[in-house]
Amino acid sequence: MNVFNNQEYKQHSASGTFSGTAAAGTKNGTAVPVNDVEDGTLSAYLAVAIVTSSFTITPKWMVSQDNSTYLAIEDQNNTAVTAISATETTVLEAPKASAGWPYTRLTLVAGGTTGTTGDTYEVSYTYRKRQAGW
Repeated sequence: MNVFNNQEYKQHSASGTFSGTAAAGTKNGTAVPVNDVEDGTLSAYLAVAIVTSSFTITPKWMVSQDNSTYLAIEDQNNTAVTAISATETTVLEAPKASAGWPYTRLTLVAGGTTGTTGDTYEVSYTYRKRQAGW
């Protein structure tokens, strides 16, 4: 029996600019209620355009018990995520351990110089909805 709902769900999360965002500043994706997500199917679509010299962003998955206080969560191999310093579109798999938390989201952490209006981002999520009753 196929336990997956055949429908793919996309939840638009966030888009905007890094105008005025200094090093260590963040932009957060919308929280995903993990109870709605079939284990192992959550990923984030990330599109960034970095035009400011020496400005970078580093994507980090975060988890929360209460959708208020978020903690960084690493993937199972504890692999460091590479900072992005140019225009890039990528898909980032959520760490498996995020399935054990009520909420997760992708956060973008700024680095280097302060961002401008030309430095933009878009984050959205794709996952299969958990199917009840199997």
